[in-house]
Amino acid sequence: MDPIKQNLYITFSNQKVRALKRSGSLQSFDKVITLSELIFDTFEQNNFKTIIDSNLGGAIIGHIVKKESIDYFSYLNIGDDSFNVIFDFIVKCHRNSISFEQMLSGDKLQALLQIGTAYESFKQSHYLADIGDVEHSTLEAWNNNVFSIYETVYLDAFKIGDIDFTESKPQEALLKKIRGISSSMGKVVGVNETKLIKPTQAVFDNIDEIKTALKIVRKLMARGESPSDILIVASDIAEGCNLKNTNFIFIINKILS
Repeated sequence: MDPIKQNLYITFSNQKVRALKRSGSLQSFDKVITLSELIFDTFEQNNFKTIIDSNLGGAIIGHIVKKESIDYFSYLNIGDDSFNVIFDFIVKCHRNSISFEQMLSGDKLQALLQIGTAYESFKQSHYLADIGDVEHSTLEAWNNNVFSIYETVYLDAFKIGDIDFTESKPQEALLKKIRGISSSMGKVVGVNETKLIKPTQAVFDNIDEIKTALKIVRKLMARGESPSDILIVASDIAEGCNLKNTNFIFIINKILS
């Protein structure tokens, strides 16, 4: 019995997945997924840990702050969105192997170090994993044999201009492993080109960033661009470990959302 011929396409966003499926260039049994989906699917095949999302992560941080009596964040109440922000910060640092000392100092640093230690202990005792654990674990155990069931593996370009759509250092490392056995996806008929629009001047701070973003979006909408076709991309936490150096780029295309 002949095996079903199936190709695998790996891209960077759910919107690009939908665009590829609508393009008419795929075969009946071809599979299209994002890199993040591939990582999670691979992890779940070999692990039974419960994966922590942002809401559960925020609840865990809130529990730790109260249980450990961390004075620096004692003003926060259970259910406060700030606990989600703290969780996201911890996970971003973990994903990119950035120490808290590179980002913080003083009492805030000491509070985050205490939370971080308690958080790691909590995960281990309750058999939990966050996205950082998922990515690092998948990278360490990766074997390209997972692609043996596919006839050809196509990998999208994860860069448009000077924008890199990988979300972390482990994702970058995993792409390097996959590129060794994959073909370039190239331009797919029926998928629109992306326009990149940069602010003419670097923003001064977070407030200036928001004001500049609103001005550009307003101008684009007045020009006839649909709000659903506009995506704001900012530099990530690993970019120089300096949150004030946040130059952003606007991406206008139905490929991204």
